[in-house]
Order: sequence, then C-alpha cells, then structure tokens
Amino acid sequence: MSLSANERDEGESLRQRIEALLASSDTQAVIALVVALETRAEAEASRAKVAVEEADALGERCRKLEYLTKHLQRLLYGRRSEKLTHEELDQLCLALGGEGGDETPTPAAPDEREEAAPSSEAGGFTKKPKKRRPNHKEAP
Repeated sequence: MSLSANERDEGESLRQRIEALLASSDTQAVIALVVALETRAEAEASRAKVAVEEADALGERCRKLEYLTKHLQRLLYGRRSEKLTHEELDQLCLALGGEGGDETPTPAAPDEREEAAPSSEAGGFTKKPKKRRPNHKEAP
C-alpha cells in the first residue's frame, strides 16, 4: 500500500516535530503527541471497522436478493425436474379430454411464456399494445 504525497509530507512533518520535541527535552509534549497519534489511529480503526460492517451488510443483502430472484424465477418457470416428458404430456392431454398422439402440445419456452402471460399473472402490469402502422407491410 503506497502513501500519497500528502501522507508522506504529513509523516515527514510529524517526524520533524517529534525530533524537535526530543531535542528540546520536553517529554510531556512528546507524550501528548504520542497520545494524540494513538487516538487518531483508534478513530481510523473504528471507521475502518464500520466500513467493513457496512460492506458485510450489503453483501448479505445482495445474497438475499439473489436468493429471492432465483426463487421467483423457479415459481415463474419451474424447475427442470418439473417438466413433463412426452408420455406424461400425452397422459395429461388424454386426462383433460384431448386426443393423445403426436399432436400433443409442448409447453412454451420461458421467453414465449413471458410474452403470452396474462396481465394478472404479470403482477398487475399490463403490456402496451403494439402500434399498428398502416404504411408498413407485414413480412409473409
């Protein structure tokens, strides 16, 4: 960890002050200076401790939000183990009165589900309808 120019200058001036006080044999002033330096170091350590605690709290909050995001995604899209096989889809289709076979519908992919979700499932938010542009031709 390198010191900035200001910190180096401050360190040099502090050293000069200590040398001057020692040369003058004023031990009380040297003791007062050392006590002031200890107090200053304790204050810096206290600020560093608070910063570490804040960083830990933010990290914990980040982990909680990440867990919540994953949980909500599981609720929205399901887990891989919850996806039905082709045979299970056939059985479900027959149980609901449909015809089994190769025409069994497959569940929509997550991106398609998101677009096709009704507004009540999307948390009450409604999608804006697409703008109709009369001068634009649709691709065949």
